[in-house]
Amino acid sequence: MANVKCPHCGSQIDIDEALQRDIKAKFEDEILQQKRKWQQQQNEATLKFEAEIAAKREEYAKHLAQLQTKENAFEQRVKAATDSALNSEREKILA
Repeated sequence: MANVKCPHCGSQIDIDEALQRDIKAKFEDEILQQKRKWQQQQNEATLKFEAEIAAKREEYAKHLAQLQTKENAFEQRVKAATDSALNSEREKILA
């Protein structure tokens, strides 16, 4: 344990304790900076991921709309063909 005498007040100062406090403060500051950097990276990754999800959802919605349009067109063609066949059969029966 190393002590020095303060030239102003004459009290004894423990150098080991002073160095320990200084090192601890520096270490805590480094940890805090690393934590902030990590949080920033996490925030950026989250925003990127959310943007990718939004783009995929939009792509899915467009694809779904296209499929629904195709399905509606197909149903109309089937209905038209069925109606035409029914009318043709009616005409044969009534003739």
